[in-house]
Amino acid sequence: SLEIRQKLVDAEPKNLELQHELADSYEGVGDMLYTVNDLPNGLKSYEKAVEIREKIVAAEPKNLEYRYYLANVLGKRGDISGMEGFPNLGDLPRALESYQRDVALYEEIVKAAPENEKYKLGYATNLHFQGMLFSSAGDAKSAIANGRKAVSIFDSLIAANPNNAKYETHLMSALVFMRYPLVDDGQMTEAVENANRVIKTMEKQLAEDPKNAFTKRSLGVSYNALGRIQTEMDDGKAALENHQKALKIAQELLGADASNEEGKRDLALTLEFIGNAQTKTGDCHSALINYRKALETYEKQGSNSEDLAGVYSGIGKCLGETGNLEEAAKTFRQAILSAEKASQKSLLNVKKQSYLAIYYLDGGKVLSRLAATLSGEEKTKTLQESKDWMEKSKKIFDELQTNGKFAKINEKYKAEVESELKKL
Repeated sequence: SLEIRQKLVDAEPKNLELQHELADSYEGVGDMLYTVNDLPNGLKSYEKAVEIREKIVAAEPKNLEYRYYLANVLGKRGDISGMEGFPNLGDLPRALESYQRDVALYEEIVKAAPENEKYKLGYATNLHFQGMLFSSAGDAKSAIANGRKAVSIFDSLIAANPNNAKYETHLMSALVFMRYPLVDDGQMTEAVENANRVIKTMEKQLAEDPKNAFTKRSLGVSYNALGRIQTEMDDGKAALENHQKALKIAQELLGADASNEEGKRDLALTLEFIGNAQTKTGDCHSALINYRKALETYEKQGSNSEDLAGVYSGIGKCLGETGNLEEAAKTFRQAILSAEKASQKSLLNVKKQSYLAIYYLDGGKVLSRLAATLSGEEKTKTLQESKDWMEKSKKIFDELQTNGKFAKINEKYKAEVESELKKL
């Protein structure tokens, strides 16, 4: 397709419709490269599509369709550059720049054609995704503002089209995303309300179509979202109930399709979340069993360092709580190594930096307790390692605070690391 269209454009270089079709082909090739995880070449194809579409828009600035397609490919370039939750190249500034242009274009398009539902849907969807990037960059306020605006547009679309399942799916996705910045900003009530709204809708949809695997998986994701909020609120018992519901769904879906990689990841994540909730309730024995099951599933999938860091940290905390301090220290070294790799990949991703700071803190506490059981050179060496980790944790939190990227949810961790350092 690309080869044929390139020849057609070479023969008629001023034909804008042929150029538009050529950009489609570059975008399609980019989509396929993205799908097979060839991110550098996927980005090159998207860049070429952007370049062509920019020239088309410059030639016909009043053509809203041309601007619409430019906005769409800018979003794809943003995703592959640095969208958390998708495979990406770790370039968060490039992703933000792409979405800034994308959303600005959509604002112009919607202003010019306010009744066009396709444009409104695109605008709301890209506001939602830009909000996800703001959240990764530590700008919870902007993320929440984007999320609320997107939800408002989706609500208006649904009001005009009450039976449109696609609009409802987009709305649910936006409500689920808002959990992250709302929790970061300490707005737990709204986060819980959003999660319950999603669950109620997903339960209704599943009752209407019990064999719909997509709806069933979405409900499982929604139960996990609510459970994670409840874990942050230190309500491990309520969190555990929701994660158990998600586990049942993940197991049922894998039972129907044992080769589904997305289903395997859902299972691993849910087992990890169950471990987190059980740790909150003080049941570290059960948590360790679930963390280890999660780790086994992650490793079979060849999961990324970010996934492994969280589950290693959970295992390390529980081993520490059950008195196995030497193994806990070893496990935290694995957690921190994995988290450092994840944070180095995207130095401006505030979430990854914050997680690393928390792992340094929790690992440092384990090392401090281990040092108390040692003597001589081993004691000195272990205490120094504990102090080093604590200082690294404090440094990350201090830098985030200085840069205005510090989340309210992390205030307790920052206070704790400062307290622990005074003891050393």
